[in-house]
Amino acid sequence: MKTFNFKSPSQLKEDIKNILKQKASDVITERKLVVKVNAKGARRKKVVCGPGKKWDGTKCVVQAASEKLAIKIAHRKASKTKKAKGAGAARKTTKLRNKALKKRKGQGL
Repeated sequence: MKTFNFKSPSQLKEDIKNILKQKASDVITERKLVVKVNAKGARRKKVVCGPGKKWDGTKCVVQAASEKLAIKIAHRKASKTKKAKGAGAARKTTKLRNKALKKRKGQGL
């Protein structure tokens, strides 16, 4: 059973002020903070932006066409490398991913 932490009115006012201080484009862009957990159980926070955008350290910015193309080529190369590594590497990856998911579940995420 989940418990909900309700914010006090003063905290809500602070949040609203912070949102209004940000640039309009920054508020409109879809971004969310995701907590990643690896197989050792170490956490890291990652900001995920909407499609066609990337996180530059402070806000989501539009990706250039050359960046998109470079990523597309890198994905093709990665898929070829993954296939060349064989079934053993795929099993190992699956095992590590499942272990990370168990750690994540243990941390309540």
